[in-house]
Amino acid sequence: MRGALMDEVIDAAIDSVIDAVRRRRGPSREGWGNTARACHAMGGRAMRLPDRLSALRPALVSWLLGLALLAPGLAAGAERADWESALRAAIAERGLDPAEIMKPLALTADMRAWLAENVPGHPESAERMRALLRGLLSARGLEVRYTSGFTGTAEQVFEERAGNCLGFTQMFVVMGRELGVDVYYLAVDRLTRFRKESDLIIVSDHVTAAFDDGGERRILEFSLAGDFDYRRARRIGDVQALGLYYSNRGAEEIQERDYEEGERLLEIAVALDPEMAPAWVNLGVAHRRRGRLAAAEAAYERAIELDESQLSAYHNLVGLYRLQGKHDPAGAILRMLDRRDNRNPFIYLQLGDMSAAQGQRDEARSFLRRAARLGQDLAEPYAALGLWHLDAGDRKRAARFLRRAEKRDPEEERTSRLRERLAAADGPGL
Repeated sequence: MRGALMDEVIDAAIDSVIDAVRRRRGPSREGWGNTARACHAMGGRAMRLPDRLSALRPALVSWLLGLALLAPGLAAGAERADWESALRAAIAERGLDPAEIMKPLALTADMRAWLAENVPGHPESAERMRALLRGLLSARGLEVRYTSGFTGTAEQVFEERAGNCLGFTQMFVVMGRELGVDVYYLAVDRLTRFRKESDLIIVSDHVTAAFDDGGERRILEFSLAGDFDYRRARRIGDVQALGLYYSNRGAEEIQERDYEEGERLLEIAVALDPEMAPAWVNLGVAHRRRGRLAAAEAAYERAIELDESQLSAYHNLVGLYRLQGKHDPAGAILRMLDRRDNRNPFIYLQLGDMSAAQGQRDEARSFLRRAARLGQDLAEPYAALGLWHLDAGDRKRAARFLRRAEKRDPEEERTSRLRERLAAADGPGL
């Protein structure tokens, strides 16, 4: 979406939420969740957009959701903290070179010049942030777009006009602080992403930015998913956020099969934040891909020590044991996981997904059946079983599980995916 129409939409969205701040009639956190659902339903009513714009594609609506969540958090008169000096000192304490490690956060001369030109020094933080948002999103400005995958530095996102959630968040945080607004990072633990790299699982985390406003947290959402539940979001420091950057970049290099570079980046990540379990999981993957099996085992074990719920670490450790012919300890881990939180169907869904990703289909079905028994009111376990049977070529059973899932929640993500795949299998006109 480009040009005048895009600018009209952005201006309408910004005006709506900024006016709500001025009147102090902004919705509660629960209200923002309703805004998210309204926006993703494409009505645009919660944003008070013109009716003729209601047919815009979901990606654009996600941009507007980001604006709605962000704008109420404008912090008037926020003082700029000397965060750079503190971060340099913390990096040096970890035996790393601050000048090298802080490059992902660097504001270039061009970026500062852009801020000076596009964000006037208005005394009200709200007005400065209005200008920043318009400059970042509008066709007359940067028109930054969301892209999944590569985690760019602040400079790369600025130059390429594109970034994922962490890349954009980094740029937004340093720009916001440059403007005197106290912006910080949020990690959303429940939104960890699992990706398959051959028979292993690599991990990346969802990160965004937030402000505090009158005792309430206001959150920026920069992604195409939207409607996230942030009740489990936690504030993290700059060192931790930088560690997440290196962990995500390391995971991306692993997917690109550059295991040496992935290992280097992940070693930086765990040096910055030794308590970050997902980084240890990814480092274990890099070690294993480079043939360092003992180091891989130690990394997985460290991840488990830090977070006993880090299922990807157990999963990869099982795969490592199987590779080494250690079937007894591999089976012991699976049996232990089978007993762990045995009333929680979502654990078994994750175990089923992980087993399926490794090609252990019978094992996956066993976990999915347990999930369905424990979560009889949930659509997802039944849809997952339907997908399993469809992959096995049993369309009739897949359709039966689809009906059971639809009775519980026809809009659930796996249920929708199963319905679409069954429709495609039927073919046109059948």
